Amino acid sequence: MTWYGYYWWRASDGDDKPYPAFVASGYAGDNIFVYPELDLIVVTKTRWRVSGAVANEQNQVLLRLIYDLIIPAVTDAAE
Repeated sequence: MTWYGYYWWRASDGDDKPYPAFVASGYAGDNIFVYPELDLIVVTKTRWRVSGAVANEQNQVLLRLIYDLIIPAVTDAAE
């Protein structure tokens, strides 16, 4: 049996991603986000028996949650 693993991405700075991160990207929103500058790790888990557009939608909702709510909450608390 073949599985993928140990696949980490580096998310660089940008307007929509103000803090660099390391991301282990799984299926349909199962992810690990590590933000070294913020001392923050976010783990997301979703319903796994979905495909196509539903899987992409789950992932987009989680990304909006992280970028629009979690990171601002962490950075505001640090000020």
